[in-house]
Order: sequence, then C-alpha cells, then structure tokens
Amino acid sequence: MSTAFQERVNQLNDLYDQLMNSTLISATDATSSKLFPSKGGVYLLYEEEKPLYVGRTDNLKRRVRIHRTSDMGGATFAFKLAKEVAVLANLDLSDAKNKKEMAQHTEFKKLFIGSKERVGRMCVKHVLIEDAITQAIFEPYVHLQLNTPYNDFGNH
Repeated sequence: MSTAFQERVNQLNDLYDQLMNSTLISATDATSSKLFPSKGGVYLLYEEEKPLYVGRTDNLKRRVRIHRTSDMGGATFAFKLAKEVAVLANLDLSDAKNKKEMAQHTEFKKLFIGSKERVGRMCVKHVLIEDAITQAIFEPYVHLQLNTPYNDFGNH
C-alpha cells in the first residue's frame, strides 16, 4: 500500500469522530449559518435522528442548498426520495426513460418538490476535508459505518 494512501486511511477514525461530534443543524439553516462553511468536506443528512445520506463536496453550504432547491440533476438525494415515494404510490413512470422525462411527468414533479421540502426539514452534520481524495475515501467509510440507506455508489 502506498504511503499516501495509508496516511489517508489512518485519518478515517478521527474524521469519523469529528463528523459524529459535529453540531447537528437544520439543512435550511445550514445554507445561511456561519456554523456551516463554504469549504470542502463530507456531510451527513439526518431525518428524525437517523442518518440517511452521506455526501462530499468542495462547498458544503452550496451543496446542501442544492439538495433542497435545485432541479433533478443537482438535487440527487431529493430525486431518490421522490422515486421511492413514486414506487410506494404505484405511480406509473414506465413512459419516462430518464430524469429529463421524469421531470416532465406532472405527478412526479409534485413528488420531487415535496422531497426537496423534506430535505429542507432534515438536519445535517459535517466535517471539513479539503483534500478530494480523502473525501472520496471517507464518504463510503461513513456509509459503511452507518449504513446510510440512500447511498448506492453505483456507476453512472
């Protein structure tokens, strides 16, 4: 194993402790609070004290705002939530082959808007990590530690 990789792996437990001990703040407040920086790091979205989704970014404040305000391309977590609700509601999306076509579906649009509002009611924790490689290693580490149900790490 390379020294550079080993050094990053050695940081994982400390970073995890920092993340878990960080202040839990509402996702809405995070986009305007000084407690939530515009720097790189890993964030963890919670609903009712249950960790649901871990992500990484070069700008924490902007990324959390995008999750609750952007279109289907940017608000990936809200999109996953909306798809889950659509399945539970037996919404027929068989004519929609991709996100762009789903965005045109009237009922799915409503679900997506509701999912973005849901994300806005969630809370978030974060840890600052400027190094993109460390972020990329730490994100699945957190997922594996907490079994966040909305991370799949599939290829696109």
